[in-house]
Amino acid sequence: MIESALHTLVFPIEITRTDVFRDGGTVGIALKDAVGAEAELCLDGSIRRNTRWQFYWGIFYPDSAPDHLVVRGSDAEASIIAILKRIVSQWFSEVEQKALTGAYGKRALSSEKERKTALCLDVIERVKQVLE
Repeated sequence: MIESALHTLVFPIEITRTDVFRDGGTVGIALKDAVGAEAELCLDGSIRRNTRWQFYWGIFYPDSAPDHLVVRGSDAEASIIAILKRIVSQWFSEVEQKALTGAYGKRALSSEKERKTALCLDVIERVKQVLE
C-alpha cells in the first residue's frame, strides 16, 4: 500500500509543511503534488521508540501507527529518499545542496526554501548513516 501511494505522486512536488519535534528529533514533512494530492511522512527521531531513524508514510508524527511504518532497507524507503532528493533537486544544484547539508539548525538560512531543503537533506543523511 505504501509503495503504490508513493508511485502515484506527480512531480513537481512541493513541501507544504515541516516540523521538528522535541522528542529527540522526529521530522514531519507534508507534501503536495502537481495534481493537488497531499501526502505526509515522518522520520522517527524519538529517543523513546525502537523505530528511531525509520520512516512512516501517511502520517506527520508516528504516535502508535505501526501500519504506517516503512521497513528499513525496503523499496518504499528507497522511494521516499528518491522523492526527497528529487524535490530538493528542483530548487538547488548538487553544489548548493552540499553547502546546505548539515546546515539545518546550525546556522541561519536565508529563505523558507533553503530551510525545507536543508531539513530534507539532513533527513536523507541521517537515513544513509543508519544504513551504513
